[in-house]
Amino acid sequence: MKTQKTTERQNSMKTPAYLALLTAILLTAGQTVALAKDKDDADKPGKEKDEAGKAVKHGNAEAGKEKKAEKKEVVKEKKADAKVKNEATKEKKADAKEKNEAGKEKKAEPKEPRAERVNERTETRQGHQAKRIDEGIKKGYLTPAEITKLSSQQKSIESLQKAMNADGKVTKDEAKQLHQQLDEASLNIFAEKHDADGITKPVYRLGKNILLKNDIAQKLGDENLPRQDARAFLGDLHKMLDLKKTLATGNLSEAQRAADQALYNDLLNKYFETK
Repeated sequence: MKTQKTTERQNSMKTPAYLALLTAILLTAGQTVALAKDKDDADKPGKEKDEAGKAVKHGNAEAGKEKKAEKKEVVKEKKADAKVKNEATKEKKADAKEKNEAGKEKKAEPKEPRAERVNERTETRQGHQAKRIDEGIKKGYLTPAEITKLSSQQKSIESLQKAMNADGKVTKDEAKQLHQQLDEASLNIFAEKHDADGITKPVYRLGKNILLKNDIAQKLGDENLPRQDARAFLGDLHKMLDLKKTLATGNLSEAQRAADQALYNDLLNKYFETK
């Protein structure tokens, strides 16, 4: 009985109607798979576009960050250059004031009492030197030992001035001696602020990276430095400043420019170094 039913079922599966139904089911399944594949293929460009958009946005964000960082560096460099320029201007003005006060003593009218002239100039120059020392203390250019040395030197000048005025008169030799003491003190302040002890102050008038050689600083800071050596250094320094200005603004021939540049480089290498 079971065998007969199985045979009948197998025969019914071979009928045209069954085969048509089976074919329709297979076609429907194939179309469904094809539609799903087409949908995936259709969605693929959109996904790729989204990924590309994200990459572009990320790239733009990174570029924006780099641009901001570059702007910050430019601003930082401008501020540093402005600071250097400001320091150079201050140093130049202080030096000019002290030099001017030193020169006034020689140009004073003969009728003015010498003691009065000398005292006025001395007090003015000491005032400028006190400001320079104070700057060295505030910015760390001077060590405690250097501060003590320079302060003691200023007190010695005050004592010398007081002794000279004891009789109410100041002779030419006494005025000259006091003038030399002030010159030595001025050079000592320069040397101590630009040596390797403490924070080394650049010679801003020559450049923010220009430093006084330490052996030169030690020599200039020696209270027993011969006056002619001090004059030689100051003369070369002022010559360098003049050459720097001429090279920057002067209308020079190629030969003259080359000669001036060579002289400037020789003097620079003699006394200074680049950090």
